[in-house]
Amino acid sequence: MECSRTCTLEFSGMIARRDPEKHRRLVAELVDELRRSLSELERDSERSLWQSTMHKAKGSAALLGATNLAALAEQFYDSAPRSTHEGISCQISALNSALDELEAAIAAGYRS
Repeated sequence: MECSRTCTLEFSGMIARRDPEKHRRLVAELVDELRRSLSELERDSERSLWQSTMHKAKGSAALLGATNLAALAEQFYDSAPRSTHEGISCQISALNSALDELEAAIAAGYRS
């Protein structure tokens, strides 16, 4: 697992160093897509859809070096089979906060 995590961070770092604009764009796309998914899930919090969304978010976030978001998505993915509607609503709120933080970090990192 540690090697996998290290390789992911190295890949993310490589993208950011070689093409910072592409990295910023990819992270922005991840944030937008995840926000759309979370909005849909707020209306229909089916557990299997929730688990699938968290699986995708975990992988995409990890690939782009958003390790806090990836860890949160992994935690929610693991708990999905036991989650209630109220629990999923709380998790959606936590994810939206993490996305806000990620957007702020990316904006700060790419300012001239």
